Amino acid sequence: MSQSAIQVSNLQHIYMPGTPEAFQALYDASLTVAQGSITALAGESGAGKSTLALYLCGLLRPTKVGQVRIFDRDMAQSSPGRDVGLVFQYPQQQLFERYVGDDIAYGPRKMGLADTTLTERVGWAMEMVGLDFEAFVDRETFSLSGGEMRRAALAGVLAMQPHILVLDEATTGLDPAGQSLIHRVMRELRDNLGTTVLLISNDMDEIAELADAVVLLHQGRTIAEGAPREVLAEETRLNACSLVRPTPMRILAEAGRAGFTVSQSALSLDEAEEELWQALHR
Repeated sequence: MSQSAIQVSNLQHIYMPGTPEAFQALYDASLTVAQGSITALAGESGAGKSTLALYLCGLLRPTKVGQVRIFDRDMAQSSPGRDVGLVFQYPQQQLFERYVGDDIAYGPRKMGLADTTLTERVGWAMEMVGLDFEAFVDRETFSLSGGEMRRAALAGVLAMQPHILVLDEATTGLDPAGQSLIHRVMRELRDNLGTTVLLISNDMDEIAELADAVVLLHQGRTIAEGAPREVLAEETRLNACSLVRPTPMRILAEAGRAGFTVSQSALSLDEAEEELWQALHR
């Protein structure tokens, strides 16, 4: 069994407790993320996904109810340190240095990297996100396009080479080419560096394509956790979270309603096509 990179147990969180504006974002959130996996976290707007991400990065700390462990360290008494990197829903808001190279170098420089080692790390991160080093290193950060800003922000997190990367809706609003690039980065990190990726997303097709495991949050509670074929096939639970099944599953569901005997567990269009081909030739 894979070692757990993240373990969250029965976590609760109330914003502004004891005030008239008090709001409970998490009631009973639990999940386990295997080391070296891409795990997707999905749920309706307001389900508590971003609040959970803040706990994983140490920006919120468990108090009375619930536990968060990163590589078996209790975050109530510890800090994730450099283990966890977070890319926000609007990653361009993470940028602050005047020049692209300086922004990407900020984290590694704080870690003690310098000179050639620092330059190599910045170049590697820029290459990972498709930003040519010579063309962009001395560009003014806020002259970049929206898509380029997202890449630069991601590069700044990657340059610190965290063991866990949390992506909070990082592909929302990107064109297909931008989404494809982020997907490639996630796979390369998992497959080549053993990085654990927690993908916060409500794009069911994206999750079906990428995830090794899926967790569903609904109104601050974990309602499902498991393999994508199982979790994404449960239409009733997905509907409770204002989500729909991935496109391949919906295509096969229509085929089933049309009288074809088909499995509805396909995660890719290629799998759906093969299932329909087999159904036509039975």
